[in-house]
Amino acid sequence: MDFSKLTSCRGKHSLHEMIKAFEIFTPIVRGNLDLIEQMAFDFCKRQAEQNIVYTEVRYSPHLLANGGTLNGVGKVDPIPVLDAVTKGLRRGEVEYGVKVNQLLCCIAWRPDWADDVVRIAHERRNDVPCSIVGVDIAAGEEHFDKEKFPHLYEPHHRAFKRARELGLNVTLHAGEVGESEHVKRAIEEYGATRIGHGYRIIHDTKFMEHLRKSNIHFEVRRCDCQIYDYDFISGCIIYLGHYSYYVYSTFYYTCRHVLQAP
Repeated sequence: MDFSKLTSCRGKHSLHEMIKAFEIFTPIVRGNLDLIEQMAFDFCKRQAEQNIVYTEVRYSPHLLANGGTLNGVGKVDPIPVLDAVTKGLRRGEVEYGVKVNQLLCCIAWRPDWADDVVRIAHERRNDVPCSIVGVDIAAGEEHFDKEKFPHLYEPHHRAFKRARELGLNVTLHAGEVGESEHVKRAIEEYGATRIGHGYRIIHDTKFMEHLRKSNIHFEVRRCDCQIYDYDFISGCIIYLGHYSYYVYSTFYYTCRHVLQAP
């Protein structure tokens, strides 16, 4: 089968299908620090080619470390991955004249990593250039459901309470495939000042107006219309764009691009 088809969720209209694609290509680079550094460098090149002068690239150093899996157990060492990415980004900044900072992701199904992500983000926040400027939770929204998934909610909620105490910036995936209520929880319970995707909030225009007045940014992508096939996404993006429009980039897309290149 064509590798590009294995690592694409286009036409499948599902976040979980996208995550399955990650499980195919991520193991190929996991723990390969030289390759990870090169991909970070190549990421800067791609941003420069698209005339993007500033990026906050998000990824999970734990997931790219040896032993890091979405549903596994046991400790991993994310620091070598973080160092490799940072080294590649710094080389890329010099070579291509772009500016790149980092957002570290927790993984929804790995609550055991949450405290570590916040700790590392705090320790490296002033390690410039290419410093860590915030934290996120990716790979699902189940952690917002404290009744059904308390084992996911409690560690993440505790870690992000600590993030707020430390003054870390918080951006969360919410309302992407979950309920609009997840956007509210991301802001009110987790302290998010930016929301990844957030399309479901379109069903609550009163709260949307409150977010506009609160200067909450939404990170949205037009290509999500093709990924999820939501009838309302295109109009939602236009609607959100009147309030705040923030384009973000993800290291894993560069990972996939490099792996399937000739």
